[in-house]
Amino acid sequence: MYWIEIKESRFADLPAVSAAKILTGPAAGMLDKPRIRAFARFVKESGEDELFRCLERNEEAGIRYHYDKVLIGDYNVFENVDEIMSFIRDGKA
Repeated sequence: MYWIEIKESRFADLPAVSAAKILTGPAAGMLDKPRIRAFARFVKESGEDELFRCLERNEEAGIRYHYDKVLIGDYNVFENVDEIMSFIRDGKA
């Protein structure tokens, strides 16, 4: 599986700025990324089971969370949270 483990996140309900202040080191700026914010919001609004169902369906259709040997994938091509959430939900750009 290619997706991150969101269900354990202590910061899913916090605004990105507040959560980023809690984190230190290389991960501190990660919560400002649209992809991370979209996945956290998707879980909050639609639930973890729905996220995993959508990701599995998308993966079967060839959509990748991460490309081989890099930390970017098909969800990174969008610039805002709403576009990413639609892509998660529909599997279409």
